[in-house]
Amino acid sequence: LSQFSSWTDLKKFIKQKKYKNVSQQAFHWENTNEYVENLFNAEELDCLPANVLFVILSRSLCYKSRLVTWFQTYIKDEKTYVSKNKWHAWSEIFV
Repeated sequence: LSQFSSWTDLKKFIKQKKYKNVSQQAFHWENTNEYVENLFNAEELDCLPANVLFVILSRSLCYKSRLVTWFQTYIKDEKTYVSKNKWHAWSEIFV
């Protein structure tokens, strides 16, 4: 973690990774440290693991941060539905 001195360093690190729709199961882990290491070393991440990693790293630098997820809603026949498989994740950081 010594390579990061600010949240902008973290952002650059995460943005270097290729975006790909990757299953969370691709990052199988036996414990939390192994999971973080798998995320850190991955070349491809989608929105959820990339933002999980960003929040973990930003908190390690004592920034207040959180993970946010959102499910897409749509209206059909005057009823509102929540999509089961269309969602997105992002992180918020207090600087």
